[in-house]
Amino acid sequence: KEVKHRDTDGMTRLSDVDSNKHLGKGVYSISTAEEMVKLSEMVNSGKISSGSEFVLADDIDLSGIDWVPIGLNNAFSSGFDGNGYTISNLKCGEEGDESYRGLFGVINDGVIKNLGIENAEVSGELHVGLLAGAVYNSKIENCYASGRVIGVKDVGGLIGGAYAQDPNILSDITYCHTDAAVKIISEKVPSERVENGYAGAFIGYSRANISDCYAEGSIESSTPKTVYTG
Repeated sequence: KEVKHRDTDGMTRLSDVDSNKHLGKGVYSISTAEEMVKLSEMVNSGKISSGSEFVLADDIDLSGIDWVPIGLNNAFSSGFDGNGYTISNLKCGEEGDESYRGLFGVINDGVIKNLGIENAEVSGELHVGLLAGAVYNSKIENCYASGRVIGVKDVGGLIGGAYAQDPNILSDITYCHTDAAVKIISEKVPSERVENGYAGAFIGYSRANISDCYAEGSIESSTPKTVYTG
């Protein structure tokens, strides 16, 4: 869906926020790679209140950054509006190493919208996707992702897995698409840790309401174990 850029001039820049203090509810603009790193650090250290919103004010290039997912130690439970801009050259993780890999690690009760991810490379073990490793009770709208994803179980072009802690509360994923090369492996992981794998050009494992979405790309498996693709 076409996005009209929001005016971010009146928003507090995340670079002006004291990262040592707990950030209260509000709307904050992000325009640099350094501010993206700061967001990751603050979320992962528990400094971000749920209900905050972060809005991109420009395209962001993450080249040269060993990315630590937003919501790795503490789930991301706020809003993130890409505002029609893109995040490019994201690189995160290594094959068969670590879990919850992507731009976001875990999103729980969050809203992600109007975001493009281009030329990303994300690798890990469980729950691996270009946008997010795992999503719970959230809304993902008007996002796209392109690049390469490698993982072992619950591996997807956009999201590794969408899960439901309550079967009556599902995430909503709408107007999204992917163009990603997805590969699922198991050679580096002991057999007792992974019994089967789920991989998808769009999403690996899904308990979500998905509508008006599509996927282009490929799925490759090097594992002798059972692999469910879709």
